[in-house]
Amino acid sequence: MVEPDESRFTNAKFISRYPGLERLICAALADTYFATALIKDPERALNRVAPDIHLSPTEYHLALTVTNAKDIHDYAARLYTMLKT
Repeated sequence: MVEPDESRFTNAKFISRYPGLERLICAALADTYFATALIKDPERALNRVAPDIHLSPTEYHLALTVTNAKDIHDYAARLYTMLKT
């Protein structure tokens, strides 16, 4: 019998606390223009490029806090690291 990977369940609970950020990253992964805008100028990207992605005030602040990401995968990793601390 294969034992369940507990980290998978922990991550699911963790992500469910930030549904707006999950939608944000999914949108950026699906749209390279949005991903580039999010990395280059997150405030503009959130307000002009993807105004239909609704973030809580905390999620919005966190999305603006990520800096110096080299691509959307790096952005997501940095965001995840910030959320874990």
